[in-house]
Amino acid sequence: MNNAESLKFLQNRLNDYIRSYNRNGRPVITDFLSVFEQKFAAEYLSKRVPYEIVPADESSISRCFAIPYYDGQLVTLRGTIRNAEKPVTQRNVYGALMGLNIEPEKFGDVWMEGNTAYVLTFRHLAEDIIANCVSLGRAAIDFEILDEFVEPRYVFDRKRMTVSSMRIDAIVKAASGVSREDAQKLVTQGHVKLNHEEIPSPTKTAESGDILSVRGYGRYKILSADAVSRSGRIAVYIDKFK
Repeated sequence: MNNAESLKFLQNRLNDYIRSYNRNGRPVITDFLSVFEQKFAAEYLSKRVPYEIVPADESSISRCFAIPYYDGQLVTLRGTIRNAEKPVTQRNVYGALMGLNIEPEKFGDVWMEGNTAYVLTFRHLAEDIIANCVSLGRAAIDFEILDEFVEPRYVFDRKRMTVSSMRIDAIVKAASGVSREDAQKLVTQGHVKLNHEEIPSPTKTAESGDILSVRGYGRYKILSADAVSRSGRIAVYIDKFK
């Protein structure tokens, strides 16, 4: 499914949510949306119905839109990892969740704090996850529902840089420290993703709020890109996920 088809599908889903709220007046909430989808949803819903975004913290990658307000449909699960012979990563936990045959859009952010994993998901799925997601390969994991909804707590290295433009090759160059030529090669060879989508050209531009992934160099969130120096260069703050 290409971007145009994805947005058409999302638009239909958003219309379903709006109709549901208008029909019975009860708050509704979307599935977890990617950064790419969030931008479309914010613009589309702002012209039609009030909404809140959950989690509110902009460092979150996957977020839901609650219409017209958030009504407690999400929970944070805390998973205690036991008997791990080697460090367990976010990817390990996410892979185990995907093995439950639950749609990926039903999970939000997954993050680690030492030997503890945190997962955002819908309240009605929590008990199923607790009962069935009990192992990570040779390691064991015990999930529980936290009494309070906890938003993601990512650890970042923040970097301020100046770029000649918001083109992807310029951002990759500044974030990773490679040459402009090597940055272009990373893009054309398929090693760079913007908002989890592979990008076709180094000339594509990034915006504040975008998630940038560069294979072998890390994942970044662009915080701001609105200050311009006298020479025309743009000041950008970028958070690198640890």
